[in-house]
Parts: sequence; C-alpha cells; structure tokens
Amino acid sequence: MRLFHLFGSEELSRLGRAVGSLAPDAYVALNPADASAAGLKGGDAIRVTPDGMRGYQVPLRLLPELPAGVAAVPVGFTAFDGAGLPLWGTLTAEGPHA
Repeated sequence: MRLFHLFGSEELSRLGRAVGSLAPDAYVALNPADASAAGLKGGDAIRVTPDGMRGYQVPLRLLPELPAGVAAVPVGFTAFDGAGLPLWGTLTAEGPHA
C-alpha cells in the first residue's frame, strides 16, 4: 500500500533540495497488532522484498490507522518506483535498526 506525505510524494518533488530535505526517509509501516504478533517493535530493521524485486532494509513504523494485514511504504521511495503498488511480497525481521 502507498502512504502519501505532505512533502516528497509528488513524482519530482523529492528531487528538489528544499522539499527533498523535508520528505520522509524510506520505511515500512505495519499496524501495531500485526507487528506485535510478529514480535516486532517500531524502529526494528525490516527487509522488504516485493515479489520479483530486490529486497531493501528499512526501519519499521507503527501506524494504528493502517488496516490489519497490510504493509505500507511511503510514495516516492525510489526502490519501489514502477512497482505497481499494491503488490505481494515478504517482510523479514533483521534486528534493531541502526
């Protein structure tokens, strides 16, 4: 699922120095209940691997407003550009985020 932010979600806005500095860094978001069931907590390092694509390690953010069973990434995260979200994939815990 895509998450839109005030800064950095528009196709080219992340490329501008001023707006790009306000855009969020890459992350994956889960509902807190899903994260707890998987033994995860906010800030943990998670490898996001969409089917047929390379995996990326990002920190976990907990968003109570996210539906259970859904993972989300911010729009504008270039690793998933052209991925045609939503899509299937796997999330793998990689330990505390550095």
